[in-house]
Amino acid sequence: MAKLKSDLESAQRDKRFRLSRIKSLRQQLQEEKAKAEALKEDKAALVNERDSALRDATAKERIVKAAEHVTKCNAGKHWEEYGRRMAALKEAINGDEE
Repeated sequence: MAKLKSDLESAQRDKRFRLSRIKSLRQQLQEEKAKAEALKEDKAALVNERDSALRDATAKERIVKAAEHVTKCNAGKHWEEYGRRMAALKEAINGDEE
């Protein structure tokens, strides 16, 4: 894009260039600007998608850990701890739905 700008500036200074060449360079510059803007938008969309996937993975990880703790407490017959872990699991699941 920088090369197009410099070509356009030199074309405007040099009277030997034809008007069509100047118009062509302007059009190319506009196309490059549009491509750059589209790339910025695509990058922003990908960042949002990545962040959303990360939030989902974190929420699922919380649920899995809470479920593992519930299973361990149930297997060991630690009933008080089992109740606390069930509450944590319920909170992790309900937090995932929000």
